[in-house]
Amino acid sequence: MNQLHYLKDNFAQRLKSQGMTLEMLGMNDESFNKAYHDMAAQQVKGELILDAIAKQESIVAEDADVDEKIKKLQSRAALRLSKFRSTSIMNRRKRV
Repeated sequence: MNQLHYLKDNFAQRLKSQGMTLEMLGMNDESFNKAYHDMAAQQVKGELILDAIAKQESIVAEDADVDEKIKKLQSRAALRLSKFRSTSIMNRRKRV
């Protein structure tokens, strides 16, 4: 799968979760590709650069390091969700 296709699928899924489609935004495959082609190219170039640097510098992410980072991200996401819930509940209570 190429990066542009990945971007389109990801964007379409986010829209779908909100009950929307590309067409609702006035976009089709051709217009999406035109609008996001440069972004996809930049992302691929960035990945290639990072891969080359990692190879040249012998940088390897150990599974334990990746797992630790994932746990930290999950923890932060849970905190944001908790804060969002408490804020949403307080806002609803204020309106009632």
